[in-house]
Amino acid sequence: MSNIGKSKLGFYEKKIISNYITDENGIDLEEIGEKTTEINIPINIARNDFLSIRKLSYEINEVTNFLKSKQLEYRETGYDRRLLWFRVNVIDQAINQYLGIGYINIEQSWLKFIIHSLSHDKADQGGDGIFAIIDEDFHWAVSFTLSQQDLSLSIQKFEK
Repeated sequence: MSNIGKSKLGFYEKKIISNYITDENGIDLEEIGEKTTEINIPINIARNDFLSIRKLSYEINEVTNFLKSKQLEYRETGYDRRLLWFRVNVIDQAINQYLGIGYINIEQSWLKFIIHSLSHDKADQGGDGIFAIIDEDFHWAVSFTLSQQDLSLSIQKFEK
């Protein structure tokens, strides 16, 4: 990645941490906009393959289509805009563990990347793992939250 790309990610990292990270729930995407979609999928956290990618793809078809349309829209505008991802674990109500930021390509095996990230780097003390995909202009976001306590994967979409 070029230095320009790294500095852009640094800008977004600082903005997300400053404006959207909270002690209570890790990342508050309602600051971006209204929650327009919520899908909850039960999981068996005891199994390594607790969630089938094929099943998940079917369950979140609306969200997948939304993300693909946004990526296509960005390409058609000709601007250097991409989808951001941000990852945080909420260990308890006072500790957030920041895990990373980057760009995600919705045409590749992006869903596998998200599930792998959530399942192989779980939050300590049975906390929640959050993987958010965020618009560079902060007009919308989609979050994937793995709740070890509720044994569920929650997918939420937020839009202005």
